[in-house]
Amino acid sequence: MLPEIIWKKEVGVGDVVGGVSAIAAAIAAFAAWRAASIANKQSTDSAASIRWQMYKMHLESFYQWLDGIEADQGVTFYRRQELYDSMFPFNRDPSLAFSEKASGEVVAWKQGLDRLADIACRPSLFGYREIETWIGDYMMLTGFMKYTLIKPNTKQFFMDNRIPSGVSVDNYEEILKVMSAVIFSLSKFSFVEAKHGYRGMTPEFRSVFNDFFIAVMMNGYNQHSYREDP
Repeated sequence: MLPEIIWKKEVGVGDVVGGVSAIAAAIAAFAAWRAASIANKQSTDSAASIRWQMYKMHLESFYQWLDGIEADQGVTFYRRQELYDSMFPFNRDPSLAFSEKASGEVVAWKQGLDRLADIACRPSLFGYREIETWIGDYMMLTGFMKYTLIKPNTKQFFMDNRIPSGVSVDNYEEILKVMSAVIFSLSKFSFVEAKHGYRGMTPEFRSVFNDFFIAVMMNGYNQHSYREDP
């Protein structure tokens, strides 16, 4: 009985009520914080889910767009995810803002096409080095855009006798026209201004190109070759 008597003497009813109130307030505060934390997490999870769905839908639409380009232009796209990531480098990261507008890659491809068109439209004769550069630049651009125009088992130039170029005597007059259409179509999907860049081909360019072809076939000019891909 002694402890009970001491407790009653030292602690009043008001103290007990105050203590209980304080505990209740602390519990209420914790409950409110917990509810807010859960609500915030749910909101964050919802935003992340929406962001992921936007990315997936945009990627699927992009693949469908590429299917349309393939059907229209006779090209074949490969490593499509890499192509998407180069055009929309931030969309795959959920922590970054989503954008339907492409990066500067499409504009850079258009500028590269313009340089190729300038050479093809040159009204004066030039040497084999310019043809080598023209083919090499075309190879790089199609590599960046992850597509090929040439069909399997088709003869083409192999630069340094080992690197397939995608350029042949049968398609060289068409490749810039197709590239122009591909870039224009990609620009439409990505809300970037890139008008058609094909402007034809001069007789002078055709003449030097054909001379280059003969030099490769007859003499293996500069260790290049013209053959099928084994």
